[in-house]
Amino acid sequence: MRLAHLFWALRDVSDVRSVDIHLARELAELAGEAAEAVAIATVFAARALGRGSACVGLEELVPFAHGAGVAPDAAGLERALRREPTLCGDGSFGALPPLELVDGRIYLGRYWRAEQRVAARLRALASRRMPVPETLRARLDALFEDDSPGAAGQRLACAVALTRGLAVSSGGPGTGKT
Repeated sequence: MRLAHLFWALRDVSDVRSVDIHLARELAELAGEAAEAVAIATVFAARALGRGSACVGLEELVPFAHGAGVAPDAAGLERALRREPTLCGDGSFGALPPLELVDGRIYLGRYWRAEQRVAARLRALASRRMPVPETLRARLDALFEDDSPGAAGQRLACAVALTRGLAVSSGGPGTGKT
């Protein structure tokens, strides 16, 4: 399928915005033989971002890519994208491609890199241990005098929050997170 027809067909895909098409057109112009694969990957990655997701799985692109005659399956689409390493990276740092193809998912490159920075920061915080004050046990005993299972869980959550650089409290309504 020629690019002009491809872009026309992409306009009919649900939730595809003009900005998605524009970005895909710009990147496809930079691509070589895999221009159509780059265009499809870009439109669907940008569309996913507009829907609140950082990436889109290659499998989700296959029906459109197959119908457009670009690739019969996810492996074919991946091979086509890998032929454009300046436009589609593999998640390794160094180059700054506009697309990243990692573990069968396509990301817009800047969002992949931002996600990796956030993940690295969270890992660093999670591995950081805080000094434990000598008075911690006595303070927790004073706060949680009750021996009920709920109080024991809250006591443990409080101790974890006070001794780690990062702690996440989760649970449904009424489970004592506050």
